[in-house]
Amino acid sequence: MYPRQGTPSKEKTQTSTPDSHPKLSPAQQKRFSLAILKRAGFRFTPGKHVLYPDPGGGWVSIDLLSTPVCKTPWNTTAIFEQVDKQHLKQHPPSTPARVRFENWAPETVIRSLADTFPQNVSRPASGSITRQRGAAEISVSGPNMFTLKALDRSTTFCVAPVRPKDTGLSSLLKSYLAQGEIIITEAAVTSPGDITLSPSAPLSRDSLYLPEIHAARAASELAAFLGPSALSSSLQSLARKKTYELHALTESGLLKQRPLNLTWSSGGVTVSITLPALILEQDGSKIALLDQSIADHYLMSLVALKGYLCFELITF
Repeated sequence: MYPRQGTPSKEKTQTSTPDSHPKLSPAQQKRFSLAILKRAGFRFTPGKHVLYPDPGGGWVSIDLLSTPVCKTPWNTTAIFEQVDKQHLKQHPPSTPARVRFENWAPETVIRSLADTFPQNVSRPASGSITRQRGAAEISVSGPNMFTLKALDRSTTFCVAPVRPKDTGLSSLLKSYLAQGEIIITEAAVTSPGDITLSPSAPLSRDSLYLPEIHAARAASELAAFLGPSALSSSLQSLARKKTYELHALTESGLLKQRPLNLTWSSGGVTVSITLPALILEQDGSKIALLDQSIADHYLMSLVALKGYLCFELITF
């Protein structure tokens, strides 16, 4: 259902159109919305009923099946209540806070949550966000996006409904984004109507091997890695010039510095990453060198998924 947690040797990108997204029944919408909130850290009260003191005296019984109660990530209590549209504004605010909405559609619940807790929940006005992570710029657009501010952290969530057999986004990509507090989750609706979320645990760094190229020996080390070829012969010729080999590569025009643009789309979610790199493209070879300051394990593996031999460039 979802990408295996191993490192894939070849990427397959699947682009979904809005018509291919699964349609959710009202009951599925509720399960989907609750699943989103639980993944974001909302802790729901178990059981069927809970009692709260009535300001007028006595106790008020709340049906947890129709009006779930939870502890929010910023440690307040909230009641989620679906009410008829014409009665929405007839109920004054109460304690615990009530998140009122017309239906359990995820976008409706998220909008009402942001209206109720504007200091803690926000939605991107354009349906997309842009973040800077070191020298890399990350853009994400997709459904059900919202940002939570709690415990001095700001985390953006994006949850996309997918069909059970959809490949989904790469585990590598989701692991890289999670480092920057961007959590992408795919939610599949199974035949009984249950909601299954893609794994939240990031891919282990220990499973990723990242080769290095030293700037002073860049031409000779690349030639050794490539083995016998016309390109390797050109690299060896540059290495014999007894100079700083990275400079020799750039001065020869073989190695060029330019932005590298990476894009993935699946289930209505699009992720774009732009980063600086030194690129060598010749004789069918595609090589990318990332400076050690930005050579993140996940990021280098993502560049490799796009068909490049990717190396960390060691400059000292």
